Amino acid sequence: MLALLDLLIVGWLPSSELGLRALENSIPKTSLESLSENDLGGIIILGGAIEGGEIALDRGEISIGSAAERVTKAFELIRKYPDLPYIFSGYSGRINPKGLSEADAFKQLIAEQGLN
Repeated sequence: MLALLDLLIVGWLPSSELGLRALENSIPKTSLESLSENDLGGIIILGGAIEGGEIALDRGEISIGSAAERVTKAFELIRKYPDLPYIFSGYSGRINPKGLSEADAFKQLIAEQGLN
């Protein structure tokens, strides 16, 4: 009964989001306008935003999922700081991935955006 109650609290109620929100808000958000290129050594872009699969492969397009802000913010930073090196960290969360790897898909997105 306790396990079912725990599943209800953590899985269906927004209590897990409250903990994440408190953790994220414990560090103030940095304004990009206050940073100069000398303050940064590079950009690390976390994966998990690019959806793979056969449909995207068949269409030759890249599909961005629910964590799209990782990619869109990366584009903003790369445009703002074009001389900074960047690393994209991602592969696939699937046991049997199909289509492009997330890293190859990100390379295609970068080329489509006209970025180096």
